Amino acid sequence: MLVVLSIINIFRSIEKNTVKPNLKVFSYISLIIVYIFIAQIIGYFVSTVAFIFMSLFFLKERSIVKLVVLPTVTSLVIYLVFNLFLQVPLPHGIIF
Repeated sequence: MLVVLSIINIFRSIEKNTVKPNLKVFSYISLIIVYIFIAQIIGYFVSTVAFIFMSLFFLKERSIVKLVVLPTVTSLVIYLVFNLFLQVPLPHGIIF
């Protein structure tokens, strides 16, 4: 809901010529929307690793170690905390 209202606000600002369209903002919003839908299909862990990887790459991070280790460790920690410790189910998909 917040994303939809934000997009409406952006379009209204563009119509009034108060804000110039920013392709990076639209690209990142699109990435978030794709992540939400893909997480239901392929599962939380794989989609989150891919989302964090693409986010870091989008933010101009080019270190291979950071691009591989950070998404994997972050997703694993979140998965362990929510799924095992708090027993909150995360989306399971085709892969994991």
